[in-house]
Amino acid sequence: MLATCAASAQARVTRIVIDTQVSPAFNGASFGSAGPYETLAGRAFVCGPDYSIADITTLVTVDFAKWIKLAIPEDSVHLRRWYDEVSARPSAKA
Repeated sequence: MLATCAASAQARVTRIVIDTQVSPAFNGASFGSAGPYETLAGRAFVCGPDYSIADITTLVTVDFAKWIKLAIPEDSVHLRRWYDEVSARPSAKA
């Protein structure tokens, strides 16, 4: 019988500091009224040229937000376009 004992690791966040006021993406440029954080303009996917875990995580987040009656803001046109395209993929329907 093989027995292993792994020490449990625990972490606790005690403070979060945000010291950047504008998004570094696109040199802080704003896209419409959505503000400097909408960086999906000109991108097919959230993080790079390929579909990734970042897209899956964002898709799941947006889908769960619907359950609590949170919708994509009307002025977030790039997020809405991305969501429509990604949620139409066969893997999103599984």
